[in-house]
Amino acid sequence: MLDGYAWIRSEEIREYLRGNYKLSFKERMQLVRTAHRPMEERLQALRMLQKEADTPQEKGFASQVIRLYEFMLREIRESRPGQFYIRKLPCPSAGRRGMEPGRIFVYASYEEMLADIPDGDVWECGEEVEKWEVGENGVRELISFDLYPMDQNACIANTCLDDDRYEDVGVSRTVIDQENRFYGANTGYRYRYPYPLPFFTGDLVRLDAPIYEEPLYGVMYSENYGGQYVHMGIICEEEGTWIFDMLDLSELEIDLCSGYRVMDWLHRAKPEELPKDRKILGELAAYFTDLRRRGPEAIEEPFFRIFGYRREKSRDIRPFHVTPVTFPELIKALEEDMGQHFPKQGEML
Repeated sequence: MLDGYAWIRSEEIREYLRGNYKLSFKERMQLVRTAHRPMEERLQALRMLQKEADTPQEKGFASQVIRLYEFMLREIRESRPGQFYIRKLPCPSAGRRGMEPGRIFVYASYEEMLADIPDGDVWECGEEVEKWEVGENGVRELISFDLYPMDQNACIANTCLDDDRYEDVGVSRTVIDQENRFYGANTGYRYRYPYPLPFFTGDLVRLDAPIYEEPLYGVMYSENYGGQYVHMGIICEEEGTWIFDMLDLSELEIDLCSGYRVMDWLHRAKPEELPKDRKILGELAAYFTDLRRRGPEAIEEPFFRIFGYRREKSRDIRPFHVTPVTFPELIKALEEDMGQHFPKQGEML
């Protein structure tokens, strides 16, 4: 039987779910489909899962996904006369090795393209690739996909076929779209994070995905209001100063279309790991952990006041921009901003 939990990279999340959450057939399918692994490895696992399907619906869906994956893998790897690949730098600010940001590169084959991609972590943000064909009816795009580094190899992710090609493959676009939307079906929220996490509001955590030059530390906010809401309060640099900010991790990926899943890169952290200019995050984590004992409603407003935006005079502002700031100064400013007193650590016990 295919071990769906083994397709989760983060050890804390993997082992927590293994002991507390039973994966459905569809969830195992989706974990394999979105895993940060080579496409060939994912296709092999999907074939194994198809043999384990219990219902005709599961078998039929697995067959559709496998047929689609087999076609996409052939389309990506094989190059026929009149076809070419376009590789784009990931974003305007992501210039590398002296290359001009925003440039595109054209290749005659997939192998030629891979040989030209820089080694190591210089392309950790991914490469956007399109395959085109010149034919009697002009030029058309055949398939697009992203390439991400994985153990010094290229991992294919976010594949996308032109809409009119699904019928040629013998795959129902409706069936595939329904599967892509199944996450959160039991909660009524289409994209909310579907799995329980082994982290509570106030926990100190870190993200160490390859899209970050160094681990990103933050304070967790995780509540279920009919759908899982997962936020991470962080400190980042903006216009030469350090500010409080927030990442919304409620969706499956760390950032929209990043290709990196929350469950693969989120880990528990310790205060001693924090860089010197982020030590206040450890104090905030301890404070919110204490405050949590009064109930989730006691944390929500102060958390979002510190790390999030608020509306004032038709514009978004942050009440706590200026850093460095000591923890007592921050709590005093928070009390003044909210017009109420917050207990010191230990007072709410």
